[in-house]
Amino acid sequence: MAFYVIAEPADQFGEWVEQQRQPAPEPADDLARFGQEVFFERAECSRCHAIKGTSATSNLGPDLTHLASRQTLAAGIIPNTRGHLGGWIINPQNIKPGNLMPSTHLTGEELQALLVYLETLE
Repeated sequence: MAFYVIAEPADQFGEWVEQQRQPAPEPADDLARFGQEVFFERAECSRCHAIKGTSATSNLGPDLTHLASRQTLAAGIIPNTRGHLGGWIINPQNIKPGNLMPSTHLTGEELQALLVYLETLE
């Protein structure tokens, strides 16, 4: 497994650390709000994932508070793009066999809304 190492000046690193401590913003539009509803209710993502500033506090899966600011997904094996993220949500075993994330059974509309919501998590 390979990871990127990024060296930054101390002040820039400090700013990044402070940004990582911030809670997630509230969804700003109806589609993102629907995506948040899908996250908490339909897909039940909050059973395993945390998002700072929300009721999602589980530590079974990765904290998704700043998911959209990451360059990769699935422990670094795929780029963090809408297409890859959607594929990961629908069928994670197809991308990384043996991982613990369950497949979801979302409609296309629910998946698109969930992706919009997750893209707000910078």
